Amino acid sequence: MKTVIALGTFDGVHVGHKAIFDRANEIAKEKDLSPLCFTFNDNPANFLTPYHPVRLITPKREKKRRIAAAIRNAYYIDFSDVAEMSAREFFVFLISKFNARAFVCGFNYTFGKDREGDAETLKKLCGEFGFYCEIVPEVQDGEIVVSSTNIRRLITMGRLPKANSLLTEPYSVTAKVVKGKKVGRRLGFPTLNQKLLRNAVRLPDGVYITKAVVGGKSFKAVTNIGVCPTFGDRAERMETHIIDRGSGVKKGYSGYMRVVFYERLRDETAFSSPDELKAQIKSDISACRAYFSRKKAK
Repeated sequence: MKTVIALGTFDGVHVGHKAIFDRANEIAKEKDLSPLCFTFNDNPANFLTPYHPVRLITPKREKKRRIAAAIRNAYYIDFSDVAEMSAREFFVFLISKFNARAFVCGFNYTFGKDREGDAETLKKLCGEFGFYCEIVPEVQDGEIVVSSTNIRRLITMGRLPKANSLLTEPYSVTAKVVKGKKVGRRLGFPTLNQKLLRNAVRLPDGVYITKAVVGGKSFKAVTNIGVCPTFGDRAERMETHIIDRGSGVKKGYSGYMRVVFYERLRDETAFSSPDELKAQIKSDISACRAYFSRKKAK
């Protein structure tokens, strides 16, 4: 079937990206085409400038999940497979492989070796071949341009409410649960532990209001990112305590868990005693419950 292709890197899958997907879906209906997202397994910037890697808002697993919710079909390719193509060669490749007849991209889209092509180049090529092209303008939220770069900056600053308002859904991290030292369990607050993803954008160390998603079920939680300084541990990790009793998450669970971040509560702190830490954890749990009660009331 003939297609309309949404083009972009789509890291984060933010509201600007949603505008591109929405137009591709609308054009598909108008012109009797099949909507398709064409994007990359990796970030092209990490191929072009490997000495200065870009940390991802949505590593591959999360990116695929979010895109699948926005558009019916998606095709993922390693950037290295097309990195040497000229802008025209890349355009012809899309036409021949996907029977493309229409294209949608963002205002700042670039393509072809050495980024020789931009959105206007795409429009000219479409005109030459008699195809439809639409360039989606920048989306702004107040004075902030909605972009993956700006959202990464907000996340690294811990400004989750603002970052989340620019994303199609709140920032989250999906990783495998690993065996911990059971410190939380001894304190009366068992945790599910995860290693921090090396290629993902990093929140500042601290304690966060979250939800843990396991087996398709979502549970209120409190998550600590850092090194557990009260006990002198220097290994960085993410520890999540599910506050919903009877969550059904089995002891010793070792599958994948998605942690959805809503708000930063406090810095990570070295406490003078385990009892002082326990008192603070209880306070964190109370703040978490209050947060979700407020959200439910709205």
